[in-house]
Amino acid sequence: MTSIPHLGLRLQERRFALPSLAVQELLQLPLVQATEGCHSSVLGLLNLRGAILPVIDLATAMGLPSQTADPAETLVVVQLPESAPPFALRVGFLEDQIDLAPPDEASSHGRIVAHHEAVYHLLDLKALGTQAISPREQGAPTGDLWTTTFGVLAADRMAVFSARAEALAALLDQEENSEEDYLVLELGGEHFALPAGGAHRIHPCPPLSPLPLSPPAFLGYGVYRGEAVLVADLRPLLGLSSPAIADGVAVVVEDQEGPLALFADRVVQVLRLDPSQLLPPLEDGASFLEGGWIRDDLPLSLINLDRLLAHPALAIPTPT
Repeated sequence: MTSIPHLGLRLQERRFALPSLAVQELLQLPLVQATEGCHSSVLGLLNLRGAILPVIDLATAMGLPSQTADPAETLVVVQLPESAPPFALRVGFLEDQIDLAPPDEASSHGRIVAHHEAVYHLLDLKALGTQAISPREQGAPTGDLWTTTFGVLAADRMAVFSARAEALAALLDQEENSEEDYLVLELGGEHFALPAGGAHRIHPCPPLSPLPLSPPAFLGYGVYRGEAVLVADLRPLLGLSSPAIADGVAVVVEDQEGPLALFADRVVQVLRLDPSQLLPPLEDGASFLEGGWIRDDLPLSLINLDRLLAHPALAIPTPT
């Protein structure tokens, strides 16, 4: 079923939606000229660049309690395709554009659609436009449009809609929460993943000064913005070739002894990955590789930061 773009609205803890194609313009709540003889839901008239538009208070039209105007509220200028005159809606607060499937018009609650964690009421713009041009004495009583558009939903039926929306939201949250952010590094032509939360900062690898009597895994000290940082090279620990460093990046993590920078050829990207989908370690002999994934037909090995920092090759010998 084809989805249709809608503009989501929030009004007094209820959510509404109207087709995006009908939205001509969005305005902050301007000064509206009150007028006599209009339908009770019409706040007044708006002069929009010479065009006079009736302004409908959606809350009043839906039989909701009237509220004091808030400058943060929005007016939605609506233009229907049937050559009807445009009008403006005081709608409360805007949400994002959402894609909604067409409702089942045969159903008594066909104009109510569940979308992720929320229930949206689809506005009947033709009925609202009729109110905009109806005199007070001929207009339907305030609140009738809600019953006409959405029907009288029993409490148990509305509870079913809310329960469905909450269950879907919980499922989406569970799927989203099962994934974590990982920093993908390129090192010696291969890709490795590091938990993004373990990287304190990333910057170009500075010029390095050798550290006397240090293990081979240490490239030396570099100074970045006045701070001296020890830079480690994981390539010897991974069995990768270690050509001379021309350029690269330093990924700074926190060791018990202080900050430690891990050299990488480059940072490829940040990915959201599911740790429960880890495959067995893809590289033999490296105890700090916890496993990995296959991404775009290429192996992506996961670095266990705690194991890496505890590796004997990264222990700085203390003077005796």
